[in-house]
Amino acid sequence: MAAYGVAAGLPLPLSGFTFRLWLSEGGVSLAVIGLTANIGLAYALKFLWAPVLDQMRAPGALHRLGRRRGWLLFIQPALVAAATLLALSDPVAAPAAAIGAAGLVAFLSASQDIVVDA
Repeated sequence: MAAYGVAAGLPLPLSGFTFRLWLSEGGVSLAVIGLTANIGLAYALKFLWAPVLDQMRAPGALHRLGRRRGWLLFIQPALVAAATLLALSDPVAAPAAAIGAAGLVAFLSASQDIVVDA
């Protein structure tokens, strides 16, 4: 459970505070950095898609593992890919792409948190 807690909780500060610090060190304007404050809304609004994850089967053959394990095995590789995309992004050259990657990390992390908490 400790590993699940770390895996579910780590992406929030990564896509929030650390990302904003990375943007400010890169010289990105304060207006763009201000837009990143909305990334944390994924955690606040996760109640909106929690019923969907609870009612729907996991995609593909993953539904055979059960609803929660199937969703975890679907979400976690996507979360790793999104975190990799965020790490490889250049917020100075393409801030919109970096913010999109951070938003995707936050959404997938909140979805993973829903499944782990269930």
